Amino acid sequence: MDKRFRALALKTSLKSFGRAFTLKGEALQAKKFAVDIGGNDRRCILYYSEEKAERDKKSREIRLARVKEGLVEVAASLTREGAGRKPTRNGIEKRIVLLHEKSHCERLIDWRLVGGRGGRRLKWELNETAIKEEEILDGRYWLVTTLDDSPKNVIETYRARDAVERGFRITKETIKIRPIWNRTEQHIKAHLFVCFLAYLLHSLLELQARKSVEGIAGTKALDKLKVLTKKTRRVFDTAGAKELRTDLVDES
Repeated sequence: MDKRFRALALKTSLKSFGRAFTLKGEALQAKKFAVDIGGNDRRCILYYSEEKAERDKKSREIRLARVKEGLVEVAASLTREGAGRKPTRNGIEKRIVLLHEKSHCERLIDWRLVGGRGGRRLKWELNETAIKEEEILDGRYWLVTTLDDSPKNVIETYRARDAVERGFRITKETIKIRPIWNRTEQHIKAHLFVCFLAYLLHSLLELQARKSVEGIAGTKALDKLKVLTKKTRRVFDTAGAKELRTDLVDES
């Protein structure tokens, strides 16, 4: 979220959201807004998911714990006694900034270095205000659309893109549509048609497999079926060919 959408989401009470609806077992609520984007009023929908709120909370707790552990290590390195070069202020700051950026906790923890080179110390504390804002935003996200449709249909359309992207990934990685060694237009079309048929069979396998194993992907089903396949050596009857070759050589 940029600052404008963030501020709008923060001041929107959950009580003002519309009636809850279910999408693939997930309970969602939504509220529609008209927001000026580039001089045009765009239809923006703020969604809330309790499931996502729980995931966001757990993720934040893990990230904060990771940063706290890293800050403790940095603080310990500053008080370590013995010979050797002391870490520079610039080096310490870069290490702390990188630690925050990796865990996306830049706003959640305030820190500062105190003291000189001989007795430098790290002071840090949680930014309770920023954490409370993150708690309010847990489970909330925006979709901007030109569709004049219900929030449920909008998010269904948005999530359907995953199926398209997944189809491209399967054709590239599983079916291996590339490289294409053909050169003529007819042969290239035939190659693409065979790949399309392979993707169709992959989809049918996935539908059939899900009757036995809920939610299994077609690629996973193929991996499981590999143990049932057996490689056999192809045997060619070359006796006739050898006799013909011998006759042709004798005649020549």
